[in-house]
Amino acid sequence: MEDTAEWSRLIEAWERDGNQPNPFAANVQKISENAVRLEMAEEDAAQLRENLTTTIHKDVSPSQLIAQGLELEDH
Repeated sequence: MEDTAEWSRLIEAWERDGNQPNPFAANVQKISENAVRLEMAEEDAAQLRENLTTTIHKDVSPSQLIAQGLELEDH
């Protein structure tokens, strides 16, 4: 109930004054594909250092497989 009251307050404030934050606007942090690839590569490196690797294929790490899947999806 408290969340509903807060949401209603935000909507009413925005409707009265369009300069108030829009409660319907999404607050999503955007991340690039390169940033995702870097993060996955760093995770792979950490797993290699700790000898905790998961083998899918002798030449392909799990993160490389995911990256390849994303590339296929784009095309």
